[in-house]
Amino acid sequence: MILFHSNNDMAIISNDNNSSYLDILYKAKSISDNLLSGIINERIITSNNSPYDFIISLLSIWFSKNTPVVMNPIFTTSQRKELIDELDFRYAFDEIIDGYILKQSEINNPSDYDLNITSTKDTALILFTSGSTSKPKSVELIFSNLINNFHCINSLVPIKSNEKFGLTLPFYHIGGFQIIFRAFFSGNAIVIPDSLKSNDIFTSTQLHSVNYISIVSKTLFDLIESEYQFHQRLKAIFLGGGFSNNPFVIKAIERGMKIYKVYGSTETTSMITGFECNKFLDKIDSSGKPLFDVQIQIDKDGHILLKSGSVMKGYINYPNAYKETGWFNSFDFGHLDSDGFLFIDSRREDMIVSGGENINLNEINNLISNHPSIISAFSFGKEDEKWGQILYSAVLLKKGISLTEEELKNFLKKQTVSYKIPKRIFFLDKFPLTELGKIKREELLKTIDSYLQ
Repeated sequence: MILFHSNNDMAIISNDNNSSYLDILYKAKSISDNLLSGIINERIITSNNSPYDFIISLLSIWFSKNTPVVMNPIFTTSQRKELIDELDFRYAFDEIIDGYILKQSEINNPSDYDLNITSTKDTALILFTSGSTSKPKSVELIFSNLINNFHCINSLVPIKSNEKFGLTLPFYHIGGFQIIFRAFFSGNAIVIPDSLKSNDIFTSTQLHSVNYISIVSKTLFDLIESEYQFHQRLKAIFLGGGFSNNPFVIKAIERGMKIYKVYGSTETTSMITGFECNKFLDKIDSSGKPLFDVQIQIDKDGHILLKSGSVMKGYINYPNAYKETGWFNSFDFGHLDSDGFLFIDSRREDMIVSGGENINLNEINNLISNHPSIISAFSFGKEDEKWGQILYSAVLLKKGISLTEEELKNFLKKQTVSYKIPKRIFFLDKFPLTELGKIKREELLKTIDSYLQ
């Protein structure tokens, strides 16, 4: 099956590099033929900071019939080492091509550079979650997952030729990765902004007449606050990444923005439900209807169960219970209304989404508890119109110990990335507990609310 065709249509547009499909596929195949030909059926790490370099690495690895492992550039050295050791990754793309200089030659037959895949059941890539456990899970996706998810978005907003997709989410998350795939699979162009800052997203969208962008709540907040007015050719703004502030969604609609709320995850290869908010204002709280082949059930515990060709092949080195039942348990809580719209009642109990980044609350609690003065920690998210959710923590100190909020934050800065450091830390005398020693969540949150008033 030809996945991507090589021709002179524009594939990548940015301030630094405009490239046709022939340009990038020729370069990728040359790297594959000259540097990767002796590597067979291996997992090759790619973690470039540059979207252009990442795309070249992705295509090169696919040409060589190997599997790209998309490593988040902000993973710490210890995180990378743990994942590499556990999954036995032996090759890194950057090390393989170090010092390689591509020699341009005359191209006689462009179709020689079409990207073919042997089977849609072959593994397409490995991505990492940042969700339900403190250590990221490795998610194995096959080509049919990527293709099926293309049909999901196409069933929501039909994609035409000569259109442009803005690469407005990090490519090492599934939302950003699928922007690249759906653009190339449909033969359209990717527009790469100078950064993922809201003003750069707006500028590139306007300058290059982009038709589709994907954003999180913080970006929407910034766009509304800056009173940006998009061009009329912008067909869809996909809003995902967790909690969304509905008053700002309505403001965006009033400004003529075509907002589509969507719901999905790494395990579902991006969006699997969605709807155009402009047409269903009475459903503004929902995440939309199932797309394409997606089926949804709610189990007895209130968990959202999913079945679709977009659902991953499975986790690597982790139980895949859904294979027996045929249903993937998202562990998000939700319900379906009489019209078939999905409402997310709460995300996974141990995870919040802030600025589009998944934050595991158990991981934060563990990091805080590493401090020798801390007895226990309880982390949680507070809804916020700009960030979606903000990370807060409450802690118990050992008796007779003095510790300031700033000192604890400085301790955390040495262990983790900035977005995993709580915005506020509350020092309490005790946590309300059940007979079994579990924290009474609602009671504790009421106590903390009194500090915020």
